[in-house]
Amino acid sequence: MKKLTYIFALLSLYSCLGANKDQKLWLMHINLQEQDLKVIIHIDKNNNYLINSDEKISLSPVNNNFKIGSHYSHLSIDLKDQKGLWVRENKENYQVPLTLEPIDKTDLFEEYEKKECKQTIAGKWRINLSETNTGLGNFKQIGCRLKGSILTETGDYRYLDGFIKNNSIHIQGFDGVFSFIFKLKFITPTSIEGTMYSGKSYNTPIKANKDEKFKLTDANKMTRILEHKEINLLLKDIEGNLIDLTKPLYQNKVIILQLFGSWCPNCLDETNFFNQWKKDHPNLASNVAFIALAFENFPEEKALKALKKAKDNLSMNYPVILVDYNKKIKASDILPIDQVRAFPTTLYLDKNKKIVKVHTGFSGPATGIFFEEYVKDFTNTIKKLIK
Repeated sequence: MKKLTYIFALLSLYSCLGANKDQKLWLMHINLQEQDLKVIIHIDKNNNYLINSDEKISLSPVNNNFKIGSHYSHLSIDLKDQKGLWVRENKENYQVPLTLEPIDKTDLFEEYEKKECKQTIAGKWRINLSETNTGLGNFKQIGCRLKGSILTETGDYRYLDGFIKNNSIHIQGFDGVFSFIFKLKFITPTSIEGTMYSGKSYNTPIKANKDEKFKLTDANKMTRILEHKEINLLLKDIEGNLIDLTKPLYQNKVIILQLFGSWCPNCLDETNFFNQWKKDHPNLASNVAFIALAFENFPEEKALKALKKAKDNLSMNYPVILVDYNKKIKASDILPIDQVRAFPTTLYLDKNKKIVKVHTGFSGPATGIFFEEYVKDFTNTIKKLIK
């Protein structure tokens, strides 16, 4: 019945869109602060997604719109008139105009792989993103084509893609929440400057220098454990179930406490990683219990609704607890840690329910070797705690 309802909804959507049945690929131009953010989307009755560099993000038909992945955003588009809006649902009056045109390719920048470049951006860069925020850019280059991401101490900028043309650099990314355009120029072979545009209104000057030795603060050392004591949470999850760590369900288990927010894109990425890790390591996962402690920016009723929606969209098969919704309770009020510097923050509890490790932020698959190192560290930590 659910599948039949989905099919009828999809047919209704296509009728409203006035879609050309033969045209499946569209180039979407999103107007970001008078900058043109180009994104390819694929739409037909069986498969809908947008292409952001090396990832495909699902577009789900909902009420004559396309919901973008598991985020609180959607595309409201009219293929007949070839225009629409990008809408952020968790922000008031957040609508960005867009236009569409037919296209017959699935890769925006592939042509630049065959071009010869005198300049190179491959490798690691120290990037001044603001007066107080320094990032680590990590890029690969084929011809004049660029791919990579920017890591910060709180997370990453996800998949970025672009090209070098003459002395200019264009890098961009769009996943429904993140929306970036970097317009940069080479000042010297090892230094670049320009502007980053993000969302409807934010932009900032960017300066970067090639620096293969640059490192961010160790994510495992940013939050201090104040006391090695047993954690005995006694809280209700968003479904009304009592979560009690003294119960048999949590005995002799390693526990992962995920400090989470439905508003936090990196939290969604981390949740997707947890889901995949459990599938890849079923024997280890059977000895681990995951619990999400959520801190929301909405009134209680809206916060609960947002979390239930996020849990469903992300297929979170572990408890989600709403700890705070009005900025009165901090994680350090209920846990023996000094402070939370980023969302997500992940706490590892040993079988005695004591915090033994805290990891700040999350760097996802777009960060390449940094993500690989994180996966290895996560898995090895779990193995040690199980033993």
